[in-house]
Amino acid sequence: MSDAEHLKGFGITVDNVKYDREAVAAHAKQLASNVQKNLGNSLTALGVDIIPQSGIYAGANKVQKAGTNEFVTAKNIILAPGSVPFVPPGIQIDGKTVFTSDDSLKLEWVPNWVAIIGSGYIGLEFSDVYTALGSEVTFIEAMDTLMPTFDPEIRRVADRLLVQPRKVDGYTSVFAAEVLPASRARSPSRSSSSTPRPRRRSPTRRSTWTRRSCARAGCPTPRASASRPTASRRSAASSR
Repeated sequence: MSDAEHLKGFGITVDNVKYDREAVAAHAKQLASNVQKNLGNSLTALGVDIIPQSGIYAGANKVQKAGTNEFVTAKNIILAPGSVPFVPPGIQIDGKTVFTSDDSLKLEWVPNWVAIIGSGYIGLEFSDVYTALGSEVTFIEAMDTLMPTFDPEIRRVADRLLVQPRKVDGYTSVFAAEVLPASRARSPSRSSSSTPRPRRRSPTRRSTWTRRSCARAGCPTPRASASRPTASRRSAASSR
């Protein structure tokens, strides 16, 4: 009973096993908030003053508060601007059918199929989440192998535990030059229909998974230009 209640906090119900999408998203948001709060408490305990405001480096041991003439001086200064997802040129984000890793945390809906641009740590993390929730995943990777930045041993373990047992496929050596939201997706032109499909390397034995899944989802065939291949998908998450 205690385990069932614990899982319920994650949005997972074990009686007639199912998950609550909104509860899962709420747990993820609360977890991120707790990490931020705990880090702040740790810094405060160490005697670090936290100034939650944009700042501009103004020379040695000095920071100017953005939009003011006020300066902060200290022996040691840490500028912590955080991070934002990198969205390559040609990828149009609408937050619904084409979204970043930040949007993915909201879990406003769980697509039947999702393409993840980039197969780094963040991409693999969200592949783990979405496949666990029932989605099928295709990686679009510009390098010649999936998880190219991983240590080789970590890559082998990740492939064995997080890729091979899941509904995961991938294109390698394919640069996502253009990704459009579903409402703006264009059908492949006649001139591009003769262009060979980009080479793909499947990390699983299901070598035809991408073609079957794409047919079910009704997504367009990837459009390829003369200079480099293009991926156009129904649902795509930029993870870099």
